[in-house]
Amino acid sequence: MKSRRRDDYTELENGLQASLKQVLASDVGGKCPITLDYTQPKAAARIRLGERWRVNPSDELLEKLRSTVGGEAVEVIYDR
Repeated sequence: MKSRRRDDYTELENGLQASLKQVLASDVGGKCPITLDYTQPKAAARIRLGERWRVNPSDELLEKLRSTVGGEAVEVIYDR
């Protein structure tokens, strides 16, 4: 599962990080890794969260993530 965020550094400082932690915390313990594409005006990074943040993907989790970061910012990628 991959979560993409628009270039909005201020939101991260204003609680997005805490919100993501809260949303993901209820679904940890799975096998699905979380990767964040983080972009701000002067830099961009792809951040893969550690093993303890792997989740069990579900419709409920996807909906919570979409509510937190915006529907277009959440993408599920299936490995082949």
